[in-house]
Amino acid sequence: MKTGKGLHQSLLKVADDLLQMNKRRPQEAHLRRAVSSVYYALFHFLAQLCADSFIGTQGAKNRSNQAWRQVYRSLEHGPARKACEQCQGKTFPEEIRNYAALFVEYQQKRHDADYDPHANTTRKDFTKEEIISMIEQAKQAIQEMKALSSSDLRAFSAFVLLKPPRR
Repeated sequence: MKTGKGLHQSLLKVADDLLQMNKRRPQEAHLRRAVSSVYYALFHFLAQLCADSFIGTQGAKNRSNQAWRQVYRSLEHGPARKACEQCQGKTFPEEIRNYAALFVEYQQKRHDADYDPHANTTRKDFTKEEIISMIEQAKQAIQEMKALSSSDLRAFSAFVLLKPPRR
């Protein structure tokens, strides 16, 4: 399945632009917003992947835009994180497991960036170099996901979006 351009690309550019606003020493607020934007790039890529997997990609014959938006908006941060944590023990391809691990890690970094006023003094996650690395890792993870088969992507989308059956 070929997912097209999406919000995730714009969010990665926003993160990069925030780092370029003051090339020598970006403001702490810019660094924090960049961290948040990188996580949201992964989140919106996953939301698009789920919608494309279940409803069809843009331009697909008979695709319902309303149904596509409904699936896209159905992805929730907490359950997505939990599913990504659980997929490490599953038989998904390595690229999916890597993406899922990055999703979990970057969601925590976003929480720290957005909600912990002391995060920059207690951790080194919010340096310009670290965020550049985050952007590159996110781009690579997304590219690797795009190269996978439709069946693997659809299986991961179902795993992330749907509740497991009750036993």
